[in-house]
Parts: sequence; C-alpha cells; structure tokens
Amino acid sequence: MQKEGFLNNIKIDTSGELGLDTDKMVGYLLSMVRPLQDLYADISQLPHHQRLEVVRFVLSFDEPLQNQHIELQWDQEIRNRIKAFDEGLLETIDYEQVQSELNRRFVG
Repeated sequence: MQKEGFLNNIKIDTSGELGLDTDKMVGYLLSMVRPLQDLYADISQLPHHQRLEVVRFVLSFDEPLQNQHIELQWDQEIRNRIKAFDEGLLETIDYEQVQSELNRRFVG
C-alpha cells in the first residue's frame, strides 16, 4: 500500500491547469506537524553535545539575514574609508615607518 503524500493531491486537468485538493493537502501537512511538547521532550533526552547541535541548527536559520546585514555594513564602511582616503581626510603613515616600529617592538 502506498502512503498518500502531498504530490498525490495535485491534479492536472485537460486544460493544463494545476488543481489542488486543498482538504487533503492541509490534512497531509498537519499530519507532519509534531506537537512542540513532544519535540521538547525528545530534545531534553539528548546528550549535551547533541542538544547544542540542535541549538546551532535552529539558530542557523537567521544567519543569512544577519550575515547580509553585516556584509552591507562592512561594504558601507569600506566605501567611507576609501572616500576619506581619496579626499585626504585620513592621517596616513609611511610603510617604512610602520616597518621600523614593528621591528623595534618585535625584533629587538
């Protein structure tokens, strides 16, 4: 016996239009949902390192948005620094002076 799934609820009629049996589709989707209390109970039984992996996994859902925001901030910072340099607004130090200071501090 084949288990009924989401794809079984899609029909293509002769006009080529997609039709969905929404009652069956909603029923199928609801059957996939586990009560949160069951999920919490299962996670609480995991060893510490596996619980941390679950936490990392859940937190990773927000990473793309956070990373994109950080990338945009860095892009703007880089543009601001380049503009300030080009306009002569930054104090600069000659390479030789930097090299000399590094040698003095770390070479002896």
